[in-house]
Amino acid sequence: MQENCLPIASLDKIRIVRSGMEAIIESTAGQPWTVHFRMGAELNQMTDHEILERWNDYVASVELSSQSENVSPSKN
Repeated sequence: MQENCLPIASLDKIRIVRSGMEAIIESTAGQPWTVHFRMGAELNQMTDHEILERWNDYVASVELSSQSENVSPSKN
C-alpha cells in the first residue's frame, strides 16, 4: 500500500471492531493497516457488510475528489 493511500477492502481480508461511534477496520491479510472510521450512533445497528460498504464508498469518493483536484482546467 502506498503512503497516504486509503485501502479498498473486502470482508475476507479485514476484521471490524465497534468502539463507541467508530468502526475499527484492521487488515488481516497482506500489508497491515488499521483505520478508525467514525460512523455515528447507527454503527451498532449495522452489519459488517454495511460498514465495509460505507468505508469503500468513502474511499472511492476521496479518490475521485483527489483526481478532480489534480486536473488542470483546459485553456482555450
